[in-house]
Amino acid sequence: MVYCSNASDYNGIRQGAAGPAEVDYHQGISRDCPNSPSLQKQGKTMHEFGIAYDIFMTARKAAQDHHADSVTKVSVAIGEVSMVNPEQVEFLFGTLAEDDPVLKGAVLDYTVVPPETRCICGYEGAEKFVCPRCGALPELVRGREIMVTNIEIEVHEP
Repeated sequence: MVYCSNASDYNGIRQGAAGPAEVDYHQGISRDCPNSPSLQKQGKTMHEFGIAYDIFMTARKAAQDHHADSVTKVSVAIGEVSMVNPEQVEFLFGTLAEDDPVLKGAVLDYTVVPPETRCICGYEGAEKFVCPRCGALPELVRGREIMVTNIEIEVHEP
């Protein structure tokens, strides 16, 4: 078993120098997918499908890059205020994976990331709308992200 802690670069998937790959669904991911954000903006699909598709393709690309026989698990961190339903993403990922020989049976394991905010007055906490100290709008530091954090693959050595 090989563990890939960082997913490979793929359409709309950014990999930071020091961090895991991040699905940036605001920047037009899934350009190859018929359910792309351009169609989503027209109201023709739900954005959870595009996100599930990108997670699926990221895992598929990582498997190809590492000559894997199968993907067993994909771990994803989903921000609580990302406006994404994790259960729908999990279901749609499973639907996509069941028709792919490399990803068939792969599990999407998600963790919901609680919001973290910071205000110019020095407040740091979870209040999303009004700073409890000064009444200003705090900056959302964490809780909006959708990140592939780990991909587990199986490689049978020749």
